[in-house]
Amino acid sequence: MNQRLIATDEAGYGPQLGPLVIASTCWDLDGSEDPAALFAGIEEGFELPGLGRVRIGDSKKLFSPKKSGGLRGLEIAMLSVAALVSSKRVDSLAKWLDLISPESSQTLAKTRWFANLNEAFPIDLDSPADMVPVRDAVSSFWQTEAVRLQAASATILPAAAFNTICDAVGNKATLLSEQTVSLVMPQILQCDAAQVEVFSDKHGGRAYYGGLLQHFFPDGQVAIELETRQVSSYRIELGSRRIRWHFTAKGDSFAPVALASMVAKYTRERLMDVFNAYWQAQVPGLRPTAGYPGDAGRFIGEIGEAITRQKLADHELVRSR
Repeated sequence: MNQRLIATDEAGYGPQLGPLVIASTCWDLDGSEDPAALFAGIEEGFELPGLGRVRIGDSKKLFSPKKSGGLRGLEIAMLSVAALVSSKRVDSLAKWLDLISPESSQTLAKTRWFANLNEAFPIDLDSPADMVPVRDAVSSFWQTEAVRLQAASATILPAAAFNTICDAVGNKATLLSEQTVSLVMPQILQCDAAQVEVFSDKHGGRAYYGGLLQHFFPDGQVAIELETRQVSSYRIELGSRRIRWHFTAKGDSFAPVALASMVAKYTRERLMDVFNAYWQAQVPGLRPTAGYPGDAGRFIGEIGEAITRQKLADHELVRSR
């Protein structure tokens, strides 16, 4: 494999409650075909015997709180990721988080509403007793001679960490951009591929990323290839290596970005379930929240007495931006 492709997306950028999750998928390609052609087959999906069809697409279409089947549409793909990239069985939320985000997992454990992450993985799908057939089936589609999924990774920022970083950098668009590049950097620098392509969804309507990339690649030469409302593309010459980074509006139409979006969405939904369960134990009859403005205000008002009892500061629970 002589080319690496990395794709990123996020879930939870807009809400006031719950974590921001930034996720990436990392692939190695043989470089003989155009990436769009390589991933066309992956977008079509495949059948997992006894489980159903693995679909890669818009995470919002694959999961809706009102949709029957719960998280199943996302979960079958997450089970596929876990079977492929982990040598150990992943059978709890804690192990899923350890797989995709070991450092974030330790941070979450220090937050009282995320202290217990031992819920099952998966929850809306029957996990097979023997994962070997699952791994073999997934490998035949995601680890071929032309394309190989190497990793799925994430950065997870609960409110307190989000607020601390946001205060330091000035706004949440910069936070998202810097945290995304920080997530991807090890996957670029720790591989020996001569060519690296990175695909990211655009960040909060931002159009210019050259200065950001030059900051993270001080020894590289960053050149602008294209800067429009739809696409911002850059070329980074780093010694004998070439890195191209594309920020695209609605980038999750490309399968690797869509899978990153699914990882982010699934992880945030599972953590919001844990978040809601914690507060429902404090306030019987409390309706859960997705954390978005409006309903977040209702939720905060209803848990007000519990917040006071626990002596919580606002920045621990509610995002400031």
